[in-house]
Amino acid sequence: MVNDIIRAMGSSGDGSNQPAQASDRANAEDVFRQGEDYLRRAIDVTPALIHTGLPDDYLDFLNQTWLKYAGVSMGELRGWAWTVASSAYLLALIVLYVLAPGLKKVEFAV
Repeated sequence: MVNDIIRAMGSSGDGSNQPAQASDRANAEDVFRQGEDYLRRAIDVTPALIHTGLPDDYLDFLNQTWLKYAGVSMGELRGWAWTVASSAYLLALIVLYVLAPGLKKVEFAV
């Protein structure tokens, strides 16, 4: 796949090292989109809770496994929507799997 992109964007094919033609660029973009689609499908079927978020806990992606496990749609959790989760169970899931791994551990001396 990478070789297809390089070939499509590399030259006109006549050995002159001219910039790729518009059709070659379109072909490269199609190959790139196919790669993105393949990656998204692979992430969605992975049997793991995969999510991405910003440092301020804004969630921008949860895979289908997450959504099926929690029994909700992307719209119910994306962004800041998770903060008003429809159930205590769902909120506990988010805190345990999304927030807790990133929390700083603080030890207190007594």
